[in-house]
Amino acid sequence: MNSPDSELVKRATATRLAARRERHRRRPAVVRALIDLGGGLLSLVGLVLLWAPEFGLPLLLAGFGLLALEFDWAFRARAWTEWRAALLRRRFVTQPPAVQAALPITMLAIIGIVLWRVLF
Repeated sequence: MNSPDSELVKRATATRLAARRERHRRRPAVVRALIDLGGGLLSLVGLVLLWAPEFGLPLLLAGFGLLALEFDWAFRARAWTEWRAALLRRRFVTQPPAVQAALPITMLAIIGIVLWRVLF
């Protein structure tokens, strides 16, 4: 999956995240520390709530997003995640309209079946 188009998306994502990180580094140390503390807190709450992915996963991703402003390991993870999401969005947009309509309907049907089995 390392096509030239994929590499362009990867570089654009890394450049955008690096610019955001550079803006963050110009902030006062107190603000940076509070953002890091918030990112750590969101990540911890997200980990605790991971048993319920609809709550835990968004909190975990938001926490890692804040931590990516300061820490290299979180920056690499965030860049990889956004790169893969951008490729997935591009792939979805290039699908025929029937497939674009069928995918969300199928996902909603699966969620409905799971909820039906859990609740009844």
